[in-house]
Amino acid sequence: MSWKLIRKITIQAVIIVVFSTAVAVGVNALRPEPLDWVAAVPYEIFVDCPESLKTANEISPKEALGAKVLFVDARDGETFKAAHIKEAFNVPYDPLFPVEEAVVANLRSQRVEFLVVYGDDQFGKMLADELASAGLARVRFVAGGMQALKEAGADVETQEVGQ
Repeated sequence: MSWKLIRKITIQAVIIVVFSTAVAVGVNALRPEPLDWVAAVPYEIFVDCPESLKTANEISPKEALGAKVLFVDARDGETFKAAHIKEAFNVPYDPLFPVEEAVVANLRSQRVEFLVVYGDDQFGKMLADELASAGLARVRFVAGGMQALKEAGADVETQEVGQ
């Protein structure tokens, strides 16, 4: 490659960068609420799916129903309101956001044999693993979730959605 060609390509690249910057500055200046060039506060960085350091053990629905446990429902609020295990605690699980420390502290203060987490999909196990990683002892999960607990004879509270 000759030096003339390298020089020509470099000049074209600089022209494109200068032109693009001028267009960006002009468009931003014309906006009713221009974007800040520098953030006023540092951006909060989220970790997509933080890996759990510990894993929770599985518990059978019958064993869960026969022990002094606190059921933790990993399903969303609307699904929880429609039907849930009697006296269950709802902690809607979102793999993109960690469980709040206040929720972990509340669960830690419970005097039960096990914390038993259930859901309708893999979120029950994922929430149980996250709670175990947060330092909660004796966290278990029910494979098969709400349906398995119903089939085992769990006491289910139901409510019409919208009430």
